[in-house]
Amino acid sequence: MTLSHTTRNGTKRYRYYICSSAQKRGWNTWPSKSIPAAQIEEDAARTGELEAEQRGLEKDLARWHAELRKLSCQLRPGDDNGSIISRLADLQERIGVVEGRMRKVREQIQTVQQQLLDEEETAVAMSVFDPVWEALTPREQARVIGLLVERVDYDGASGKVSITFHLTGIKALAQQLAGQRQERSA
Repeated sequence: MTLSHTTRNGTKRYRYYICSSAQKRGWNTWPSKSIPAAQIEEDAARTGELEAEQRGLEKDLARWHAELRKLSCQLRPGDDNGSIISRLADLQERIGVVEGRMRKVREQIQTVQQQLLDEEETAVAMSVFDPVWEALTPREQARVIGLLVERVDYDGASGKVSITFHLTGIKALAQQLAGQRQERSA
């Protein structure tokens, strides 16, 4: 995907991603020529934030585990180990909380990444779209459109139509089409 933009009325700038394959193979071979940039970039930014948090948590865990090992070696039978035991308990509690947060961060990263499509997935979905579309009933076609299209805007002054797509809808369509292809080939 390639980032591009257009300016309307000299003031409003619309950013979107264009399919590189469509540019190379011809626009008429692809039903969707662009995808709004905002959602893709929000998901990518959220993934970056979560990955940064994950790295910070991993550093904390490594430091606390090292301290646990060091303190464990300092325990002496018969000595007053109260302060060491107190610190060990504190570290264990911190580690438990951070490990729980790490699980949640990993799940959130996975959820965001599942929503993102790579160019190959998009190309596969679009390459099998035309034959599938022709085989669908009007009701099924309406369901697919509802799955893919979030909003359609018409600018009467310029006569231009803007389509905003559901990015998760594109991923769902790609998965459904891939599943149908596998069923037919089996």
